[in-house]
Amino acid sequence: MDAYTAPQTDDTTHISASTAARVLAILCLILGVLGVLMTCFSSFSVVWGQFAQNFVDPAQSEMLRAIQEQQGWWVLPLSALQLLAKMVLSIGLIAGGGLVLADKPNGRPLFRPVLIYGIVLELGMGLWGAGYTALNFGTMGEQFGDAMAANPDMPPGFGDTAGGLFGSMMVVGMVVMLGWALIKAGLYAGTLYSLREPHTD
Repeated sequence: MDAYTAPQTDDTTHISASTAARVLAILCLILGVLGVLMTCFSSFSVVWGQFAQNFVDPAQSEMLRAIQEQQGWWVLPLSALQLLAKMVLSIGLIAGGGLVLADKPNGRPLFRPVLIYGIVLELGMGLWGAGYTALNFGTMGEQFGDAMAANPDMPPGFGDTAGGLFGSMMVVGMVVMLGWALIKAGLYAGTLYSLREPHTD
């Protein structure tokens, strides 16, 4: 009598993402879409800022040109690099989140590096922006005030007021942007952790 041979079975077990991971992946995907839109808008703003002096009063144009020169040649290349880095992250969030939601076998391993990259990028850019603003908000406020005061249509003393408001707005914006960067980094970290949780179908 022939010995019984057990039927061959597939040892690989499909591991799908948990419900928490799917919810977090949806949030990451939404952030990716918003990131693409905001990066496109920011790119337009950067390009417009380089040519804005051509559409204002000659005195203001000279002041804006002086401000750009004082900021240094590296500001524009750094801004372009930041926008490129954010676009790469946004596309990665859309692709990785979509793969996880579609329950693709390679979705989880491909999404993890994107999330790690997002954590490093958000924390790095958030801290850099906060430090740069903290060191320069006073000077940039004065420069903005001088640019406003150069407009002959503005009332006396308006430049000082506008400069003070601009500096205060920069500080508020710094706090908001740093907080938003920490929230996003926390979301990416939570998603990364949730993808480590095995969930067998």
